[in-house]
Amino acid sequence: MTSIENNIQKISSLIGAEHVIQDQESLHFYSTDIFGTANEQAIAVVRPGNADELISLIKLCIENEITLSQEVVVLLYKFISAC
Repeated sequence: MTSIENNIQKISSLIGAEHVIQDQESLHFYSTDIFGTANEQAIAVVRPGNADELISLIKLCIENEITLSQEVVVLLYKFISAC
């Protein structure tokens, strides 16, 4: 298992596989904005179900040096602020 697969497995175990999106059509959608498609496509999109899962996810990413995109950080901030 590669380190990427290992990290995705850790995330899936933490918040549930149903919150981890990896199909190509969805990844393409999430890699596109009003300016077009990004140069790099996400490996996975993670959508925690609540604030506790979000906090656990961020801790896991920090501990395992998993990169969060700038867009993710903005969305996370808005999510936490709304709680």
